[in-house]
Amino acid sequence: MERQSELRSIGYLSGYTKPTDSSGVVVSNKEMICPGLTLFCSGHATVALLMDLEGNTVHEWEITFDEVWPESLDFEVNKEHKEFFRRTHVYANGDLLVLFEYIGIVKLDRHSNVLWSVAGEHHHDIKVLDDGTIVTLRKLKKSSEEIKAVMGENAIYESATYDVVAFISPEGSEIDRIDLLEALCFSEYAPILNQAQDTWDLFHANSVSIIKRPIVAQKTLFREGDIIVSMRKISTIVVVDLASKTVKWALSGKWLGQHQAEYLANGNFLVLDNMGGSAEYCDFDRSQVIEIDPMTQEIVWRFNGTPDKPIFTHWLGYNQRLPNGNTLISESTNGRLQEVTSDGEIIWEYVSPYRAGENGELIATLMGAQRISLGALPFLTELPD
Repeated sequence: MERQSELRSIGYLSGYTKPTDSSGVVVSNKEMICPGLTLFCSGHATVALLMDLEGNTVHEWEITFDEVWPESLDFEVNKEHKEFFRRTHVYANGDLLVLFEYIGIVKLDRHSNVLWSVAGEHHHDIKVLDDGTIVTLRKLKKSSEEIKAVMGENAIYESATYDVVAFISPEGSEIDRIDLLEALCFSEYAPILNQAQDTWDLFHANSVSIIKRPIVAQKTLFREGDIIVSMRKISTIVVVDLASKTVKWALSGKWLGQHQAEYLANGNFLVLDNMGGSAEYCDFDRSQVIEIDPMTQEIVWRFNGTPDKPIFTHWLGYNQRLPNGNTLISESTNGRLQEVTSDGEIIWEYVSPYRAGENGELIATLMGAQRISLGALPFLTELPD
């Protein structure tokens, strides 16, 4: 238990498990794989890698924390969070958004030169809207007086650290935010706040997804621009109305300590369910990816690995539904990526060759991977600057 408490206090370690004998691409059914390149970041270094389906690096971006922020910031920074990228987003011209966990966001050009940076304890996830607006999560703290201003004199918290959804301009300035404590408090789902007892980190929001084109059957429930937020600490997924900035839908009980709730073209949610796999909840070495219908709450698809190779990630994890119907799964703490079919067949698998730990004794954590079509990245075929 002492070691478990230590892990929780440190946060996301750069590595968790010992490496296996194999690494690189270990499974490849080329006829069934969704074509494209895979963008990922890893716990071994502050680097983002763009990889082909054979495991070859096609392009990379690298920059250190000190190169971005050489001066001290006005908030405490966990040393470990300086040592990896948590999430990235690549633009067609090769520019890259980089998220340093609980620190800030940097925009690099294709040569890893800094275009701009913004520090503000941003964390976990970034999405880019069609107009270039960047959507991310940010940690803030409310004092006792601020809590009472929201919840009244009988507020159940003295003070609290919580999350907001932050909207950042293409140039790097915050232009709007949604206060998630207020979004719950002023909604019909306010009783959910009784579940949030850890005032050091009320929600631990860990993903943000935008509903761009809700399906017709959901037009009375969701609207374009609604924000989906995964709240790990209370094992709840919420949908926030962009106009009113209040929670309009929420669900728990189908997952435990989850990550990465994404809205699919068919109107369902795709969720990486850690199933409480971390010692914070219980000793249980299984995770799963589930697809759930938000209208009926029916789980219509799940993948939890195979009998000889179950998926498990203590923390983190990422899932992406691919254009051909396959699903790309980041089994983060085991340093493994898998592409699986709707029938649950593993048709592509990559095991990280990168190492972490004081003596390189651990496989580097894969923070999350995305498959991107080659046509979306024309900078790769352009002549060098």
